Amino acid sequence: AVVSTQSTGGMETRTPDTFHLDVLRETRKFNRCLENRPFRHCCFTNDHSLRLRVALGIYICYAKDWAEVFKENLLVLTMEEYHDKPVKTLLKVYNHIGLYEPNLDDLVDFLQTAKTQNSNLDRKGQFGPMLEETKQLLDDFYKPYNAALSEFFGDSKFLFM
Repeated sequence: AVVSTQSTGGMETRTPDTFHLDVLRETRKFNRCLENRPFRHCCFTNDHSLRLRVALGIYICYAKDWAEVFKENLLVLTMEEYHDKPVKTLLKVYNHIGLYEPNLDDLVDFLQTAKTQNSNLDRKGQFGPMLEETKQLLDDFYKPYNAALSEFFGDSKFLFM
C-alpha cells in the first residue's frame, strides 16, 4: 500500500530520497504506537501517520475483521493473480459469488479490449524509482504481518508481498 502511495500521495515534489525518509519516519512511528497501544488501534488510527499510510498495507489487521463478518463469503485475491491470469481469476470470482460462467470468448475479448482505468499510472514515472533501501525497509516492515496473513488464510501467496 505504501509503495503506491509514493505515486498517489499528492506530494508533487517527493523524490525517492524524501520518500525514503517519510517511510522511515512512518514505520518508526507505527512501531512506537505498538509499544503503548493495541495492534488494532495502531492500524485504525492515523495518529502515527503524517503523509503515508503504512497501516493500510498491514492487511492482516483488516482481514480478520472481514473474515469475521463475511465468513465463507470472503474471497481473497492478490492483484498479481488477476494480472497473471485474469480469465482464471474472474472465473473464480464468478464461481465464488454464484454467477453463471460467462462465455469464455466474450470474457477474453472484453479483457483484451477494455481500457484499464488507473490514472495513477500516468503519474508514477514522475517520482523516479524507489530506492533499494526503501524497498528493503518496507519488505522488513511488512514481513511479519504478511506472514501472519499467510498463516491466517493458510495460503503462502501472501508471503511474497
